[in-house]
Amino acid sequence: MFRLVNRGTGRCLDAFWSGGGGNGNSVGLWNCNDGITEQWRLVASGNPSYPYALVNQRQTPEGNRCLDYPAESQGVIGWQFKLWDCNRSESQDLALVPHGDAYKIYVQRGGSAPMDAYASSGGLNGNPVGIWNETGSPLQHWTLQPY
Repeated sequence: MFRLVNRGTGRCLDAFWSGGGGNGNSVGLWNCNDGITEQWRLVASGNPSYPYALVNQRQTPEGNRCLDYPAESQGVIGWQFKLWDCNRSESQDLALVPHGDAYKIYVQRGGSAPMDAYASSGGLNGNPVGIWNETGSPLQHWTLQPY
């Protein structure tokens, strides 16, 4: 298991507790606290180009949920990641591309736009995380820290 820490903010990728952990639960930044909502497991997606999915470790009666870039976004930048039933779709298939001692994370639905902790939101607790055009900013760099 890992936590994903944003290089630009020092905050963790978190499936917010207030969302209940169900489908549509918002995912964003929060102070790293070792809570279950920021614990993620990398699993094989079955897609050779986007070989991973991220499963949040929070248990609900329906089971675990995956990091998901909403299908209704049609891959357009600026939407927020959510939790959704793990379904091995282009909304959940990820590529982790090494970038120094961090990674850029790409979701198949978003193409060449990496996962981004949006600058316009200030990087504070509750900050949304989505995809944005390549900028080279540390807001697009993520470290995986094992538990």
